[in-house]
Amino acid sequence: YSFCCIFFNEDIPYLNFFTLKNKINQSLKKANALFKQFDYPIISEDEEYKLCLEFGKRLYNLIGDSEAAIINAYEKNKNIISFDQIHFYENHATCDYDRITIPIGVNYPTVWEMEFGSVGNSPIANFIVGEPGTGKSQLINTIILSGAKKYSPDELIFHLIDFKNNSDLNAFMTTTKIPHVKAILTSVKEEDSTIILSNLLIECENRIEQFKELSDQLQKPIRNIGEYNRGIDENHLNLPHMPKLIIIIDECQHLFVSDALSEMCERIVREGRSQGVHLILSTQVVERKMLKTLRLISGIYCFALGSGVNDTSELFENKKYLSTMSTDIPKGSYMCYASNNHGKDCATVKIAYADKKEVQYASEICTEWHQYPIDFAKIGDQSPLQYSPNDSFPTINYGD
Repeated sequence: YSFCCIFFNEDIPYLNFFTLKNKINQSLKKANALFKQFDYPIISEDEEYKLCLEFGKRLYNLIGDSEAAIINAYEKNKNIISFDQIHFYENHATCDYDRITIPIGVNYPTVWEMEFGSVGNSPIANFIVGEPGTGKSQLINTIILSGAKKYSPDELIFHLIDFKNNSDLNAFMTTTKIPHVKAILTSVKEEDSTIILSNLLIECENRIEQFKELSDQLQKPIRNIGEYNRGIDENHLNLPHMPKLIIIIDECQHLFVSDALSEMCERIVREGRSQGVHLILSTQVVERKMLKTLRLISGIYCFALGSGVNDTSELFENKKYLSTMSTDIPKGSYMCYASNNHGKDCATVKIAYADKKEVQYASEICTEWHQYPIDFAKIGDQSPLQYSPNDSFPTINYGD
């Protein structure tokens, strides 16, 4: 009964297929006969896993399509998706002026990538939601490390904003300094929201001015960041590329404390696409005041939700995912529903886990991009934000 030991082991989290047991038992004599052909013992988790897949594929032909789900479920629910499984060491960007794709997890059997696009149907922004402990912070860590390994700082930079002084984020950035992160804003107060959003809008306007300057120089229209960087390369100009700017905002509900702030956030989401300015908004709750902005965001990453989450019906255009979430997205599994089209279609994605190797991965990134300095500003209670219309985001007042 080795087969049942593999598939009905109660110690394997979220993997109890007792509903299929009766049908499987009907075929157990055939299955055991087939099992003996393998002629090797299960002595480790890896060997057990490989045997499980090999046996399951043969079992598929014996007991029908419904048991094929066993293979997918075992793969999907294995405890950890490693960075090797998202090809961390092999990730190198191909020339795509219009799109950023960051490997962040696995939708068996393929690697799932978070997308940002300056044209077309790729998401303008991405929204992450889930109760504490479900994997939001790990997803943010993976986005930063995986994106930084794949793209140079000339192509991609990050700003991190945290309204609640997230200790995990602080510890992460203390130990994993990389050249792609240019600003970390912690313990951000609600009154700082206006400054943050204003400076982001200034950054968008500055980029539009750069488009106009290059357009005048080349005597052709430059309408977005892709055309800008392509124009530099095709004309062999001695100008730096304009990098995509991804701003990750944790506890983003604090951005929506007033109608004025909500309108500013909407404007950034709506207009930032062409300038290559993209938001990742992360929160534990979905509040009604956020809904207008969320309707503009096509990238959704939904982990297990707590009872305090409001207006969940707005997360997915396809409402079937609300009824299947409790079974498809177990708590504590680092799994989420992921969608690039407003929740019309969702994939069940298991997020890659750094497994306490953040320092190692950061070292690999620094080695890969050794010609770029590590130079970022950390802004908190002792270095408050200061608005200056002549400076790009972020502006820092270091005091005395």
